[in-house]
Amino acid sequence: MQISFEAESPATALGEEPSQIILFQHAGGERADWTDGKVQKEGTHPIVYPAAGSHATFYDSAVYVENGQQGSGLGCDVTSEPLRELRPHPVLLPDHVTDRGRFRWLSYYGRWGEREKGYNNGPTGPQTKTVWKEPFSWMEDQRSTSPRLPGGSIVGPQVTKAFCSTVAAASELINLDAKSRPAAIATIAVTLILIALFVGLTRWARSTSPSCERGAPSGSWSAPPAGSTDATGWSWSRSG
Repeated sequence: MQISFEAESPATALGEEPSQIILFQHAGGERADWTDGKVQKEGTHPIVYPAAGSHATFYDSAVYVENGQQGSGLGCDVTSEPLRELRPHPVLLPDHVTDRGRFRWLSYYGRWGEREKGYNNGPTGPQTKTVWKEPFSWMEDQRSTSPRLPGGSIVGPQVTKAFCSTVAAASELINLDAKSRPAAIATIAVTLILIALFVGLTRWARSTSPSCERGAPSGSWSAPPAGSTDATGWSWSRSG
């Protein structure tokens, strides 16, 4: 996260409340005034919710829809229960990149994490990002809301699960296309063939309702007047 103060010096800032806060989320972030109702606090400490298996953080416990960086597709960020409380300790970094001491890792300009084709390639370090070089101007350009999926009604959880499963499958296909276009085309072709086989081999038959026998034990049934129609839609006529 990033917190900003309307103060002329760090010493002055430490004696007052922040003015704004922003939480980092994939290709951007969500900012808010410090006094905004969505900013939860415990005393003077903000409470944030990291998404499961993700580095994105949010202001509440819910399911959010986020856009990946550089067109890498949509995805669901889940911050809902079960929850576990962690209390991180801040570390002060130097103002400039250094190649010595405990923070010499800041001078590494390669990829962090796994090297991979496509959008899942390891990201570059913080010193290469605009948020590091121009934090306040970057913060002003970020959004103030994050789209979230329904989850509080009977329909909500089922709709959310179906949507996230579909999005996950689509994102896997997008990543596969970035790695290998032939593999993506083959996957789509196989899927279409399976659908065609399912439709072609399925036999559709019209169901018939069970036959009804009209009649009743003697002495327990009387026919309606001739020419009338009963509640079942049957017409009656008397012969003989």
